[in-house]
Amino acid sequence: MNIAIISPCDISVFWDYLYEDNRPEDIFKESCAPSVNTLIGAFLKEGHSVTIFTTHLINQDVILNGKHLKIHIIPSFNKYPFNYIFGSWVNAKRVKKRLQNNLENIDILHAHWTYEYAWAAGQFSKNIPVVCSVRDWAPYVWRMVSFKDKINWSFKWILNNVVFNNRRIKFVANSPYTAERIKNRWDIVAPIIPNPIKSNFIKTERHVYPGLFKIISISQSIDKRKNIEVLLYAFKEFHCKNPLSSLSLVGGAFIDSNEDVKRWGNLGLLIGVKLFGKVRHDRLMNLLDESSLLVHPALEETFGNTLIEAMARRVPVLGGINSGAVPYVLDYGNCGCLCDVSSKDDIVEKIKQIYIDKPYRDLLVSNATNLLLNRYLDIEIIKSHILLYQEVIKNKSCKR
Repeated sequence: MNIAIISPCDISVFWDYLYEDNRPEDIFKESCAPSVNTLIGAFLKEGHSVTIFTTHLINQDVILNGKHLKIHIIPSFNKYPFNYIFGSWVNAKRVKKRLQNNLENIDILHAHWTYEYAWAAGQFSKNIPVVCSVRDWAPYVWRMVSFKDKINWSFKWILNNVVFNNRRIKFVANSPYTAERIKNRWDIVAPIIPNPIKSNFIKTERHVYPGLFKIISISQSIDKRKNIEVLLYAFKEFHCKNPLSSLSLVGGAFIDSNEDVKRWGNLGLLIGVKLFGKVRHDRLMNLLDESSLLVHPALEETFGNTLIEAMARRVPVLGGINSGAVPYVLDYGNCGCLCDVSSKDDIVEKIKQIYIDKPYRDLLVSNATNLLLNRYLDIEIIKSHILLYQEVIKNKSCKR
């Protein structure tokens, strides 16, 4: 099958599939969209042809070619401050323009998220089957982001609404939580296909457990939805009684120059805290391997890919019992500890439990490994996608 993926992605992940003279140095290395990267990699391993349409901070269009792979890289609009106002719309138009002349022999368009990429793909839904994976929930995100980001998210929300009003698109949810939101808001029944994990990421045993208790938390933003500040207050209390413990914060916003980080320092919330900023995905795996516990304090997630990545490395996980899809991903407490992440005290108590109770910790890890092998393996997830594609293509043909 010839599949077009319209989405953010980390192009360097596919270096081995590119012809040697089509591997530019460094310029396209950007850690993002791990679930999409995993999906594309699994399609390629199974012999499907994939054409990727994505944006990047470059000055001119680029096309990279490889075995069963073509990558169209479109310049992303990044002129400050206008990118915050209508950057999403400009990027949507640019992706549409590139799609317009490069859809020959494409069997299906699969867009990810419900913004620029999905709008662009939807412009061709009269002629080509279009699938859209819903990977966050725009109304909730808009309410939680900062005032500056609300401007940008207002335009994203408009794109989101236009996309959902295009009933020729087949929507896919990555969790029951997302499916319920889609049904309640748009009266659309979306099949559920969860995010995948690479088979080779999964450890079936862990030879070394860190001697010191090392907590890690991973987030690409520090808005209210991610709830990092409550975690910091909880860790401060835990660290006072366990001074050899540490908390690693991983993500682009966790740098000394960030205004929120400076404020946290002034509040005394960074004692025992290590700021790693944005890291490559392979480095992230190494950091997880060195960790004792992943705490995911987000108030809402439509999935939470870092959860299954930590589970894959046999790291115990703590997440929110009321945080959207988090209970589903953690099998409702069988594969990860659940708590009220809006409560500092509850986070502290659950961290203590995992720290002290080795049999409980080991049970969570063992259950998590079994869950990954039975629900989230990439090779099984792409089978679900292929079956869905075949159904959508068949229905499209019947309507012509």
